[in-house]
Formats: sequence, structure tokens, C-alpha cells
Amino acid sequence: MSHPVRILPAVRGDIEDALTLTLRKFGERKYNGYRDLIRAAIERIAANPDDPRARRRPEIHAKARTFHIGRRNQRARHFFLYRVADDGVVELARFLYDGMDLAQQLPPGYEAGPREEGGQSR
Repeated sequence: MSHPVRILPAVRGDIEDALTLTLRKFGERKYNGYRDLIRAAIERIAANPDDPRARRRPEIHAKARTFHIGRRNQRARHFFLYRVADDGVVELARFLYDGMDLAQQLPPGYEAGPREEGGQSR
């Protein structure tokens, strides 16, 4: 069963930026392939937000996960940051290049919680 998906505005901009760069640097063939990888990743996340390829990210948010879009023989350096909301909707929050500092790219509501002395989460 597929979950409904809510795509936050930042994700749309992130995807547009990634695809524009891909088209400019690598051409239309790579652009089409990357676009297809992005679509497939969204479908896979919607089908199973707990997909084994998704990584839980409790250091970001209790419900946060990341999902790299790359697959065997289909290299990609981007991933989705998402969570499943209490109403069961999969909320795609960002689509980021894996070389970025994730802590600097967190959308509202995904900030790490308070830290205890020694850097441990409460």
C-alpha cells in the first residue's frame, strides 16, 4: 500500500536545482536518467517509508530518515530527507547533495533537540 506524500516547497526547489545542474553539466540523457531516479525514489519511499535502504536519523529528528536515490549501475549523489507524520503522510523535507552539511540544510521542525553535556541527546 502506498502512503500519501507531501512534498515541501524546499524539495521542489532542491530537485529543480539538481536537475538544472545535471542538464547543464551532463546533457539531456543524464538529465532524463536523473529525473527518473528521483521519481523512482519518491515512489519507493511512498510504497515503504521503512525501506531497508532508508537510514534512520535520530540525531536529526526522532522520525527523520534519509534515502539515497543512487542504485546499482545508476550513480547518484543526492538523497531525500523525510519523515512519516502522525497522520501517516510521508513528508519529503529536502533533496540534498550528499556532500552538503546536513545540519545547515534542515528545514523547520527537523532541528536536533537539546543536548546534554557531552553531546548526548536527551
